Formats: sequence, structure tokens, C-alpha cells
Amino acid sequence: MQIPEFKLWSEKSSKIKEKISPTIGMRNLNDLGKEEKQKIWLILKHKGWFDVRYHKNIYLAVYFLNERFKKESYGKEVLTHGDWHVEYGTLKRCCVEVSLQDFYSVFMNGIEDVAFEMLSLFANQLISHEALERMQQEDLDDSRKQAIVEESYKDFDSFSECLNDIFEQFGINVFLTRDGLAFRQDKEISEGIYEPVLNFLSNPKWRPVNQELTDAFVAYRKRTHDGYSTCITKAITGLQAFL
Repeated sequence: MQIPEFKLWSEKSSKIKEKISPTIGMRNLNDLGKEEKQKIWLILKHKGWFDVRYHKNIYLAVYFLNERFKKESYGKEVLTHGDWHVEYGTLKRCCVEVSLQDFYSVFMNGIEDVAFEMLSLFANQLISHEALERMQQEDLDDSRKQAIVEESYKDFDSFSECLNDIFEQFGINVFLTRDGLAFRQDKEISEGIYEPVLNFLSNPKWRPVNQELTDAFVAYRKRTHDGYSTCITKAITGLQAFL
């Protein structure tokens, strides 16, 4: 007996899906209106990424954003609030409120690069760096090391999957990998080549390669003649480091 395969209305035809959700092409984050950004914020909130479990991550993302760019101090409320306060092992409500306020303000009103820097800092907080560092100091076989890497990136990978789905549906031209935010390419290239390669390079032993690739992405984002030239140089250096 052949069991019928139920299909949603949008799965009947690509034209139907296009009518429900028209293709909008690739866009910069700054191309989105406030209503669209508000939708993204609410989706992340309903997915649980602003729950108590991640309050410390949010606070540290804003804190380190201020630390890295002291002159601008994009997290105004956290800067004014001062040192964080812990009660029963969790952040006090006052610290949570000011960090969420700054996180929201930077995402909604800040320039694209600042918002991406903040999201990068938040994502980085989801990685268990301590476990990865301990792994480097221990004599373990490759299968055990791989298991530690996967466990260390568990929360990060969940956030990455969520954020990338949102960004893709809103046409935002970047996606999150274990090597950081990167420009989105053709979907088949991204899923079949780009993401697997960057995930492979997430192993700590490829840190020199990752640094060269990160510098290449930074240079590319400048969108200048010198930036493109530096990008090519860094990419070649990264390849040499890998070999």
C-alpha cells in the first residue's frame, strides 16, 4: 500500500510560493525598514534567544562592543549603568534591562557593521571556548576531539541555524558560520561548499588560516580598490597557511 504524501499549498507550485513570499533578492541590513527589523527582533525573542539563559551573553556582547570601541561606546545604557551585578548566580534585572535596551537600539538604529559586530560578539559567547582550550592541552584521538568540538558549538550552531533562516527569508546578504559572519553566495555554493569548508576550519588547529580569512573578509567589506587587493592577498595567504 502506498501512503499518500501530503503537500502544503505552497509546495504544489513554485509560482504559488512566489505569490505568498515574493523573492526580494539580496539586501544589506540597512536596506530593511524598521518594521522588518522589528519582525526579526520578535522572531529571535519568540525563539528564546533573549531568555534568562542568554542574559549574560547579551550583556557581555554589549559590554565587549563598548570595550572594543571605547570612543563610540555604542552601548550607552550599559556604559552608564557601570559594572554588572549578580544575584543567586544570575544577572540582576537592572543589568538585563539595560543590556537588552542597548542590544535592541544597536540592532534597530545602528549602522550595519555595528549590528553585525554585536551579533558576532553574542554568537561568540555561545561557544564553549574553555572546553576547546582544554581539548588542545589533552592527548585525545580525533573522534573524541570532534565530539568535544560539536558539543562546544551546540548552542552556537542552534543560533546560527535560526539566524541564517531568518536572514535568508529577509534577503539579508550575510550568513553565520563557525568562522563568523560571511557574505551569502549562491545557495548551492553556500550549502555545498562554503559552509562545510568553514565548519571544517573551525577546529582550533586552523586558527592561523581562520585569521587570514577573517582579515580577507574585513578587507572585502571596505569595497575599495585597496580593500579588494588586500582581500586577494589575504585569501592566498590563508590557502598557503592551510597547505
